[in-house]
Amino acid sequence: LFQEVSRQTLAEHTSNTLATIILSILSIRNNSMKKPTINLVNYEEGIVKNGILTKHARMMEKEILDMGYKVTVKNAPDPKADINHHINYIAAQECPTINTTMVTHFTSDMFAMDEKIGRIKKFTDEGGVGICFSEGVEKYLLAQGINRKNLETVLPAHDGRKRRPRIIMIAYKIYDDGRKREDMFVKLCKTLDPSKFIFRIIGPNWEKTLEKTRKYKVQVQYL
Repeated sequence: LFQEVSRQTLAEHTSNTLATIILSILSIRNNSMKKPTINLVNYEEGIVKNGILTKHARMMEKEILDMGYKVTVKNAPDPKADINHHINYIAAQECPTINTTMVTHFTSDMFAMDEKIGRIKKFTDEGGVGICFSEGVEKYLLAQGINRKNLETVLPAHDGRKRRPRIIMIAYKIYDDGRKREDMFVKLCKTLDPSKFIFRIIGPNWEKTLEKTRKYKVQVQYL
């Protein structure tokens, strides 16, 4: 159902895509013709003013409102809503509605991996849908026994701001016998988008090699 949306669109408009998926799940599972109501469950609401979960919730609220649907943002599930979308799966609470949640990534922090998987499995076994932020996360969950019909995937959002180039440091001397394989750097420069990288190079004898890279317009700061 959702694979028709291009990956570029998903990357640029994740909030819109998440909203579309939530409403699509609702249309599939709900036979009622009334206009559905959506509650975005932001468990840090009122606690963290500008947290990343709050940012997701507010952007999704805007997109859903723009689609013409009634939406609320609360710090707990609303049993009167047609669907509750839990911004954080770790804190997700049971609610007798259609439920979805964001599954962004997995790291071992204050919660053990087994506990995280267990919470997602419980959520999906009860009919909830986990919306993964990468195919890798989805494949990992499938390997852990999560039901395929209860998983969807969208790519993560970005702010649309132009990001600074990545800075890569190289620090060594070039020798006449080519032992440092500096020609590989020239080949690499040929394949890169010059707007996305800056190379900072320290070490003698790089002049001839850097001369070969000039035609590729790669940003180099030779120190």
